[in-house]
Amino acid sequence: MNNQHFSHAVAHVFKESDKLAPFRPGLNPKVGFLCGFLGGPLGGAAYTHSINDFWIMTAIVVAGTVMTAGIGLVPLWLCCGAWTAIRIRHSNDAHRRSAPPPLPGDVSGSSSTPPRPQEGA
Repeated sequence: MNNQHFSHAVAHVFKESDKLAPFRPGLNPKVGFLCGFLGGPLGGAAYTHSINDFWIMTAIVVAGTVMTAGIGLVPLWLCCGAWTAIRIRHSNDAHRRSAPPPLPGDVSGSSSTPPRPQEGA
């Protein structure tokens, strides 16, 4: 397997990331990127609480580092941040799609009760 095959495999894994189970709601992709970039697979998995993502990121980093004789470690560490951010974005999109639609006539999204008339007016 050469580096071109490895990069194609990593790209395919990234494309399929939206099919994994969503995380808990409210995660920030920017914070996830920082955790994944600074902490690698462990940092990304600690922020998302996902052991599956830990193993996916670890496999990418280890396989890529071995294939590039250590030269690819820094770009692959950056890949952990990108993976975490993309997974969080896909998870947040899944939560938005599964949210119930707003009530008819509720433009603001806050409350469906009409405002009270003011006294003395």
